[in-house]
Amino acid sequence: VARTDAAQHAAKHATCARMAAPSTSTAPSSSTDVHDHGFQGVDLFRHCRLLRGLGNAMVLLVLALVACNYYVTVCFGWRERMAQEVAWDAALATYHVLVAMLVWCYLACAVADAGTVPNGWRPVEDVAAAMRAIERGEFDRADHARPRYCRKCEAWKPERAHHCSVCNQCVLRMDHHCVWIANCVGVYNTKAFLLFMAYTAAACLVSGAMLVPKFVRSLSGTVEEEDPVEIALVLFVFILDAAFAISILGFLVMHVGLVVKNITTIEMYEKIRTTPWRYDKGKRKNFEEVFGRKKRYWMLPLYDREDKEKLVGYMLEMDKRPLLGSLPYHPQDV
Repeated sequence: VARTDAAQHAAKHATCARMAAPSTSTAPSSSTDVHDHGFQGVDLFRHCRLLRGLGNAMVLLVLALVACNYYVTVCFGWRERMAQEVAWDAALATYHVLVAMLVWCYLACAVADAGTVPNGWRPVEDVAAAMRAIERGEFDRADHARPRYCRKCEAWKPERAHHCSVCNQCVLRMDHHCVWIANCVGVYNTKAFLLFMAYTAAACLVSGAMLVPKFVRSLSGTVEEEDPVEIALVLFVFILDAAFAISILGFLVMHVGLVVKNITTIEMYEKIRTTPWRYDKGKRKNFEEVFGRKKRYWMLPLYDREDKEKLVGYMLEMDKRPLLGSLPYHPQDV
């Protein structure tokens, strides 16, 4: 009976796939998995593939918005210079620095590896025993120190690593997948991501301040002789500056609060979380775990070699201990 039911399900999914479009050889198995979870007719993995394509478009959109903002602020704002030359020149110089830094940070967090788990990494020497213990359910899911195996990657993953269905890989200390950068935010690019938000918010504030006089005149109706396209662009960029500055500042405040507590966005929404938080080493050390110890690198999307090696080494070595955790383990001792 089971084989008959399975054959009927397979035939049904194959017929649906042929009616919709030519399908790949993996379609039946994907459909069966989705059907088993109660989402008949919906391929959830297809949405992940769509997000990858959308991410590439979002990168181009972000760069286009930056270019539009730069063009309007510099070219149209130049006409306001005659009133206050010194203040305008200082604002323009600051704006150029902020734009350069936000583009640098954006490319750093969008292009760089978020933190892929090295091939062949294992949490313990006897991985066979660890796998048997996992299958028997000997580990408490609330225990972050338990050995963890990713069945999608078919590989072991360290603590705080999670599998991203969009990037199709496990990411060390994964925070979330950001469609705006078409990449995950993980151990390697969390700092660049936070700096990108900070520089973007600051650039929007400076740009908005430089466009205020022209924006006010546009609303008062005293710009009849000016180009309507120019007025429309100024209004668009000014509103965009205000919207992005407010939203990004709120998002930045939330993430800074998580950084000083050493909690990722994924961990913040976990249903099971240990108390006290096992990774909290104090605000200073929590901050340095993301930004590094060298102050000269804090405002740059770069790491000192020693800081980067220690950070990644800490993430990979925290699971290197006896299988059943018979010895006490304290992250602050690493």
